[in-house]
Amino acid sequence: MNPSIPTNVIVYPRFPNTIYISWYCNGNGYDVNYRIYRKYYIGTSQYFNLIATIDPYYYGTSYLDQNLMSGTNYEYQISAINSSGCSSGLTQAKDAYASWRNSNTYEKVLKVYINTTCWNWCCGLFDGKIELVCLPITYNIQEQKTDLPKKYLGQKTKSQQKDVWCNYGTELFPWDMSKYAYTYMLSFYEDEAGNDRGVTIKLSAKFKISEAVDVGAEISYTIDNKDEEMGYFFVQYHDEKDKQYELQPRKGTAKVIVGQ
Repeated sequence: MNPSIPTNVIVYPRFPNTIYISWYCNGNGYDVNYRIYRKYYIGTSQYFNLIATIDPYYYGTSYLDQNLMSGTNYEYQISAINSSGCSSGLTQAKDAYASWRNSNTYEKVLKVYINTTCWNWCCGLFDGKIELVCLPITYNIQEQKTDLPKKYLGQKTKSQQKDVWCNYGTELFPWDMSKYAYTYMLSFYEDEAGNDRGVTIKLSAKFKISEAVDVGAEISYTIDNKDEEMGYFFVQYHDEKDKQYELQPRKGTAKVIVGQ
């Protein structure tokens, strides 16, 4: 008799260059092992291999696929095989992106660059300080909703921020890949200490859930009339490390580096 197909397969990046896979035995006993198959592409070439056979008596029903290529999408299927050699069918494919990031670790604004033209536009020629505010807009898969808390980056002087990369290290949110989408949006404005009751910023976003599935959302928030909108960008969990993301200020150039 063939064993049952495993159910409740969960796949997500958990550690750097490592993808976590778990499943439910679906009534199979300890005389059943589980075979894990992995598919991925390099260019137009497809690779599909058996990567592990797991004995649940010793190792449970989970597996860490390690030493993967950051930025690559991997697809997994699992089958059960009993001591007689009878096998179940394969589970439905589930995919995940490998990344250099560590899941459930705080994402941060690491550095910001603002050139002279942008500084003079948002701060004025004689203003000696700048205070940036950002909103990390995330999509919670479990609760099926967006979150957009405001994060104040603190004041920086002209010598610290104008025409140089300024260090921040501001914590945004713990990017738990069992909970959040692969994408978040980061929106910035320059704060003039008003009441945030002037201009409503409206944005459209798409959050990546898997290779084939995106979720769209409409987002809005309000800033003071004197505040200057700096723009926004999207971050993917598997983007390359130290990538420079460009904002869209009305004048000049502004760039941001995020990471852990």
